[in-house]
Amino acid sequence: MRDEFELKLALSPQQLAALPRNSFLRALLQQQDAPKRLVSTYYDTPARLLYKRAMALRVRRSGRDRIQTLKVKANGTSGLQHFQEYEAAVSGDRPDLNRIEDPDLKALFLETGLAAEIAPVFTTDFARRKFLIRLFESEIELALDRGSIKVGDASTPICEAELELISGRPARLYELALALQDSVPFGLEFRTKAGRGYALAMNAPASPLFGERPDLSPDMTAGQAFQAIARACRDQIQGNEPAVRAGPVPSHDPEGVHQMRVGIRRLRAVLRAFRAILQPRALEYLKQELRWMQQELGPARDWDVFLSETWPPIRQAMAQEAGFEALASAAEASRRRAYDRAVAAVADKRFVRLLLQLNLWLEDGSILLRPETMVRANGVETPPSDPTAVPILEFAGDVLRRCDRRLRRAGKRSEDLSLDDLHELRIEAKKIRYAIEFFKSLYPQGPVKKHVKRLVEIQDCLGAVNDSAMCHDLLKELRVGAALGADFSKPLTERALGLIAGWQAATMRERTKNFANLWADYRKAKAFWT
Repeated sequence: MRDEFELKLALSPQQLAALPRNSFLRALLQQQDAPKRLVSTYYDTPARLLYKRAMALRVRRSGRDRIQTLKVKANGTSGLQHFQEYEAAVSGDRPDLNRIEDPDLKALFLETGLAAEIAPVFTTDFARRKFLIRLFESEIELALDRGSIKVGDASTPICEAELELISGRPARLYELALALQDSVPFGLEFRTKAGRGYALAMNAPASPLFGERPDLSPDMTAGQAFQAIARACRDQIQGNEPAVRAGPVPSHDPEGVHQMRVGIRRLRAVLRAFRAILQPRALEYLKQELRWMQQELGPARDWDVFLSETWPPIRQAMAQEAGFEALASAAEASRRRAYDRAVAAVADKRFVRLLLQLNLWLEDGSILLRPETMVRANGVETPPSDPTAVPILEFAGDVLRRCDRRLRRAGKRSEDLSLDDLHELRIEAKKIRYAIEFFKSLYPQGPVKKHVKRLVEIQDCLGAVNDSAMCHDLLKELRVGAALGADFSKPLTERALGLIAGWQAATMRERTKNFANLWADYRKAKAFWT
């Protein structure tokens, strides 16, 4: 068994062919192998027992050789594709599970009767060129793969460069990719070949990934807690890239865009909460780039909300209203344009660099402030202070106190708040809710749940203010479309838009009428973090 760390770069055929001529790579080149054709058949049971356990079993043919490989997803913190790999030569084209000697895996195979049920699921067939690269103390294998994944008559192309760590530091994979990006534009491929093969075999669209909240331990430092939370946010952002890239397909699931935006918002909240222990330059870069990405995804999410939540009850209540049909078509066209923008953003070099840079900083820890240098005064040396070494309970208490203070200040004159003020209060409520979710495993769960419940009720109540503002902007876009000669009557359009605006205003009044009671309840709440 060995650990495998990989970073996959998605390239066009022209870029893949040009990569070996890259001057930077050639300066690092140690050796290269002749091209080989690799044909691999992946096996699983009819119930997909291996797939459900994040495993992939294949037999690869290369000339006369047959190599069996079982990959098991590792529970690491790296943003790389990280697997434990069990490899053995076999005599035929079918797997021989007896060649895998790990006792836990043997017990699993015996318990499930897996050996008797496995059958071919899909095949990968590609040409590979390998290059050995040395970057400082690390050796990296660059593999250029071109071919296809096949299931019956269906297929999907393979055109990628694989950076695999042979020895040294995983962070070097990100450094190498960042160095290449200026001269070789590429995307990031977060799915393994096996993952794409299963998706093809099961005819499954890219699915959204919901974020996880890591459990923090009271004996952690602030630096350790930041790493755990930030990596979970990173995983949520990266994991939803395939679902966003799929765009508004006929079986449209808006959750991919939503979950990527949630991951971005959570990461922005983490950076805000932990800014006292983060490198200022890294913090400023991430804040700026995450804000940009959230803005690029925003219109797609806004149209999703309008068409799936705002529009249906209006349409049902006024089903006979002339002009609604054309308006719905115009809204769908606007959503498609918004998704084109979102898909372009995840393919943009700027987003790729953001992910590479974030992963590098998390992998080598350079996003955290370093301890100050030794101080000498009156002949006595004082040990350096480490801002990241603050106990997490102490740090979390300070963060939650500040968030709570800002929220209470925003709602100080709750009876006189304007719509803009209510929107600001909602944002502050969201900030403290995110902070509580980061730190909730450090406190008794009963008080935490009560506090979060109060915040959720305030957010839901004031969400109508945000929905109203969003709807106003979307209706303005449709009105502009009508003025520019879209395929619907302007008088009917004005009437339909007015009906929607009136409905939304009435909905906002209804949903916000209980705000005073909810806010009074929160103001009386005791702080569980003291």
